[in-house]
Amino acid sequence: MMCEDRELAAIDRLNAILGVGVTAAAGLLAGAHAMLATGIGALIGAANFKVIRRLASGSVARAMEQTSPGQALGLVAALLGKMVALFVIVWAAQRLLRLSVLPLVAGLGVFVVSCLAIGLRAGAREAKA
Repeated sequence: MMCEDRELAAIDRLNAILGVGVTAAAGLLAGAHAMLATGIGALIGAANFKVIRRLASGSVARAMEQTSPGQALGLVAALLGKMVALFVIVWAAQRLLRLSVLPLVAGLGVFVVSCLAIGLRAGAREAKA
């Protein structure tokens, strides 16, 4: 089953809503430094989703055209590059900006929760049909 555009848009919306909510909660519970770390984590997670979405849509388009294995290796290289960049960005946020790890990870986790929630909702909708 392919993920439809409306589910992807719903993940984007839920990312924004949860990102703001978790960031505000971190600020209320632990102060401004935690709020900053959580917000940056949520932004990194949302940006990561946007990049994954672009790479995935490109790979689906190439698969529909039945491209060569060399082009598939290009996608693998792009995904590997994205993961390396993500690790570097998270490391820099934690080490260079001296952000707290727990709030940073809480912000990054917003992306996972958004994907899980929308995926479960889509699965439940399909089960009813």
